[in-house]
Amino acid sequence: MVIKQVELQHVCGITSKLPDTGQVEVAFAGKSNVGKSSLINALMNRKSLARTSAQPGKTQTINYYHINEEMYLVDLPGYGFARASEEVKAKWGKLIEDYLHQSKMLHAVFLLIDIRHAPSNNDRIMYNWILRNGYQPIIIATKLDKIKRSQLQKQIKLIRETLEVEKDTIVIPFSAETKQGREEIWNLIDEIRSDADVSLEIQKGQFIAVLGHNGSGKSTLAKHINALLVPTEGTMWVDDMKTTDEEDVWKIRQKAGMVFQNPDNQIIGNVVEEDVGFGPENLGVPTDEIWKRVEESLTATGMISYRAHSPNKLSGGQKQRVAIAGVMAMQPECIVLDEPTAMLDPNGRKEVLRAVRKLNEEKGVTVILITHYMEEVVFADRVFVMDNGKLVMQGTPREIFSEVEKLKELRLDVPQVTLLAYELRKNGVDLPEGILTIEELVNALCH
Repeated sequence: MVIKQVELQHVCGITSKLPDTGQVEVAFAGKSNVGKSSLINALMNRKSLARTSAQPGKTQTINYYHINEEMYLVDLPGYGFARASEEVKAKWGKLIEDYLHQSKMLHAVFLLIDIRHAPSNNDRIMYNWILRNGYQPIIIATKLDKIKRSQLQKQIKLIRETLEVEKDTIVIPFSAETKQGREEIWNLIDEIRSDADVSLEIQKGQFIAVLGHNGSGKSTLAKHINALLVPTEGTMWVDDMKTTDEEDVWKIRQKAGMVFQNPDNQIIGNVVEEDVGFGPENLGVPTDEIWKRVEESLTATGMISYRAHSPNKLSGGQKQRVAIAGVMAMQPECIVLDEPTAMLDPNGRKEVLRAVRKLNEEKGVTVILITHYMEEVVFADRVFVMDNGKLVMQGTPREIFSEVEKLKELRLDVPQVTLLAYELRKNGVDLPEGILTIEELVNALCH
């Protein structure tokens, strides 16, 4: 990575609230005087960006370095400083633990070990902390210039055996003096950033659309939000809860309800109102409250007049609205709809979309709509485009649909009116980019 710009943007102490950076973070941990500050300066090609000192324990805060306005390098407090009081050590330890557990954008942790010595007990504790929080530590063996070349493999073996690391754990020898290992570290960070291409943040009350061709990873993403799947790398957060924390899975599923492609897979009751009440009943909701929720949910989805009907006699669009009502009755803060209109005719799609938009606008329910129908996302607050399991585009609908050629490369269509405006513009008609509706096109042509 070419370092064009770097600044110390956040400094967090024991009483500070950790910032929500919204960008990829990689963290560096290590005992006092292991050479973290020297490493950071070497990585940034700066002499004194991070303060170095012969006195251990200089870094007592979490320091966030913003690089090229693209990512953060996070310097954690040095641990194991012998002269610090036990009270101070405990506070530093909690600060590090809180960061590892709470950071939403942390993708990798580098653990610095002095190559001259066997890892200390504090090093082993830190290594296990990192593992316990769901990360595979990358070891940087610092002060390489302080040992003879003939000692290198022996010392690396000592580090591996003392920490009891897994066989494939990466260990990078590094010298701040000679810069050996710098390129290898940056190559790893670049890989981490590349693998973190599904980093996104969704705010409460937003209407989000996720686009992509078949096999792009849309449904996989949806199942992660509801903890039906858990990430093998990285972290999925739902309302400050990790989906990998088993004790929070039930709470997460109450927060984020799922509506799938085929409503027949979700409808189990013989009567519409009984089906809608099934979820709240399983949650232990009192009977009076259940019937209140059933009525509210069916009214919101326009299905109240069908409450006594058999679901088997409903159209596809009506069944899907019943499925949505069933999720609504559990009162989730977020509804994830995984291609809910894929099996419906145009009228059915309109019915479902109308119900979903109403929930979002009137009830403030966060909606995440996974679809391959471009017309369905015109009114979304934000659009994410996926390809091969990675997030390749994000922006407002107008920003996304202005990139017609790029969408074509991704094997995606654009709304018909947007495509028409695009072709007219190519042929010399003065039209703005990203036209989304017929009304916008008519107004642009008339003016």
